[in-house]
Amino acid sequence: METHRFSVKDFPYISASTTSMDQHILKDSVVSLLKQQYYKPWMGLNKLPYFLVLTPRDDLGRKLAECIYYDKGENGKCSDKYPDKNFYALFKLRRPSNFDDAVKVLTYRDIEDIINEVEKEEKSSSGREVFPIVIIPKDSKLNPFSPYYRIKAKLLSRRLVSQIVNVETISNPNTLRNSLLSIYVQLFVKAGGVPYLVYESSSILSDANEYNIIIGYSLSRDPIRHKNAVGSIIVYNPAGQWLASEFVLDELPFNNKDKLDYYKQSLEEALMSAYKVAVNKDVIKSVQKVNVIVHYRGKELSTKEEQVILETINKFREVNSSVYVLKIQQSDIVLSVTSKDYPDPDMYPPTGYYTKLLPDTFILQTVGKHIELGAQKDGKLKGNIKSGGTAKPVLVSIKRFGDNENSKLDSARRGQLSIGLLSSVFALARINYVSVYKHLISEPVTTRYARELAYIISRLSSMEVDGETDLKVLRDEPLRHRMWFI
Repeated sequence: METHRFSVKDFPYISASTTSMDQHILKDSVVSLLKQQYYKPWMGLNKLPYFLVLTPRDDLGRKLAECIYYDKGENGKCSDKYPDKNFYALFKLRRPSNFDDAVKVLTYRDIEDIINEVEKEEKSSSGREVFPIVIIPKDSKLNPFSPYYRIKAKLLSRRLVSQIVNVETISNPNTLRNSLLSIYVQLFVKAGGVPYLVYESSSILSDANEYNIIIGYSLSRDPIRHKNAVGSIIVYNPAGQWLASEFVLDELPFNNKDKLDYYKQSLEEALMSAYKVAVNKDVIKSVQKVNVIVHYRGKELSTKEEQVILETINKFREVNSSVYVLKIQQSDIVLSVTSKDYPDPDMYPPTGYYTKLLPDTFILQTVGKHIELGAQKDGKLKGNIKSGGTAKPVLVSIKRFGDNENSKLDSARRGQLSIGLLSSVFALARINYVSVYKHLISEPVTTRYARELAYIISRLSSMEVDGETDLKVLRDEPLRHRMWFI
């Protein structure tokens, strides 16, 4: 089969620049971007967070707090940290003049201690936005009763974003050094900033008079109350900027027609709400057409669930709009390469390769080796394959709704459009605010974060906080406009 390839170099990371409002910085990796002297976040913070580090051991909390506030070696602090800059200097923020005005370290014995301390700080914070960073022993997120979810639920009920860090991450110097930059980025994103996006070297849908939004959808079942499910919707622009999120929490409806109709109505309302937030009316007036591109992981969805989505999405169609639904699954077909084409001893395929199985069905390699980024210190090529893992690609099938589904498009234009839509999957697999050292993840941020949002809400909904967890607070400020779930 004929194969083609996207390169990570065609979708570099982009940020603003301190030298000029009209200039941008483009780099292949997040690390090299953040190292640039003139780096500036794509979007800064409206308000500085007041970090409250809650820790079972004072030495661990103080170590993390000092690394957030001080540069490497400043006042004898954090002499072995990476990066050299403090959190504020990295993101071009005004650092409070005193350590105590920026961050506070408190010890706790149990979860009630954490909440009590947070409440005290909120009362005395003088309008500052309290941002808890809680250090806990490592526990599996697969456990719905994990302290991770219990702490998250209690803090979210107070409309607070938070960062959970494992004790093992802070106590091991090497792990802390390798994790600190990722922690910085997560703190910045959860506080409301946008550190970087992905540059569109070629527009997904090439007409400059078209306005594009991308919606990620996922569904997760309640691990305790198995009859419940969460459908989550996250909206992005093509560069990977998060615009809005919505969710539906209800009983699984798919064996009962009345419940199915009710779920369809709830899902439609959530999708339309997210759509309206994302589509700026002033922008719409200046373009000739709106394109809605939907990404969703199809493997977890039944035929009836898929029908609900497609029927709802089809209602986005306006007089001059088109909808494209991209169903993304892990492929059981593995692409192979020969040593002649790709002389790698592990025989892992390079990332970015894609091949067409049917006119609107493709296999795309998002996991593999990045041949264009050069070798590591040990001589091996950089990649995103877990040790001992298989470089399984994703299977992407495209469904079209609107004026693009008819016979007006010739085969060449239709094929070009399919490749543009496929490129949205690859481009948004470049966005990862959790681990900044990965140049590419196995699936686009659209479906990854939608699934994580559904996953965490399903677990929070199973827990009781003060008698009941009211998930409506997730639609309130500031949570509504924050990526609190990463």
